[in-house]
Amino acid sequence: MKRMIETPVDTLPGDPLEAYFNPDFMNSPTARPLRILAEYLQPKERFEQREINDTILFFGSARILPADVAQARLDAAQADGGEDAVKLAQRAVRMSRYY
Repeated sequence: MKRMIETPVDTLPGDPLEAYFNPDFMNSPTARPLRILAEYLQPKERFEQREINDTILFFGSARILPADVAQARLDAAQADGGEDAVKLAQRAVRMSRYY
């Protein structure tokens, strides 16, 4: 972890690390909220520096299949006769319109 903040001059060898310098802590489940907050604040700061006031965010999914692929999977599932597989494939066909 690269240190972005200088350690205090009066730090002695053997003193515990500040939490933000401690990679074991920063990578722990306990520090997850700090990492999430950093993922929000860092881009926010860049936007402010560039005077970006508005953005549009698109959400998508790699799970949605093209219609021809979804239909081929449905055909295969129907040929095999598995009820659960057919239901999943039918859903994939319905969702493929959003691809």
